[in-house]
Amino acid sequence: ATWEITVTDVNEEPTLDDNQEREINEDPENNQRVNKVYTNGVDKSKSDVLVWTDPEDDDKTGTYSFEITSGDPDEIFSVSSTGQILVKNRDKLDFEDKEKVKLLIKVSDGEKDSSTSVTVYVRDENEPPKLKKKKDAQGDEIATVERDIDESSPYKEKVGDVILCEDDDEEDNKPK
Repeated sequence: ATWEITVTDVNEEPTLDDNQEREINEDPENNQRVNKVYTNGVDKSKSDVLVWTDPEDDDKTGTYSFEITSGDPDEIFSVSSTGQILVKNRDKLDFEDKEKVKLLIKVSDGEKDSSTSVTVYVRDENEPPKLKKKKDAQGDEIATVERDIDESSPYKEKVGDVILCEDDDEEDNKPK
């Protein structure tokens, strides 16, 4: 007796590596790439795209799509068709508001998909202090006032009130 066995190839889902980490400085530009987290001795020339595999397409020449499915309600990030995480809305990315964002990202080959979490750490940047506007008793801002003083004025003559500055960066407030 002769047997004929037919093996039919079935589509297997592309798979993202688990628990990937990325980092970016606060106040980036829109469309700026979000980079891998590197440690000493790691080659930074390697690609920053998401790490994923497809058993049927080792060269990844097929058509794939990536999507952030949760963890980004402010739509700060997007993912390109090559798996690169990009900044979509720079105005919403601030270390003082959020030190890290945990995204759930899905890759799909059009028929099957899989998801994994990607943590994006936001690195703090030293920002200039901001002048606080003086307010009156009702809480309304008082317009900026220019003052003149005669150069022959007596020592310690009052010129005006001190303006208060606010600095969100803790490292600037530490004694040196």
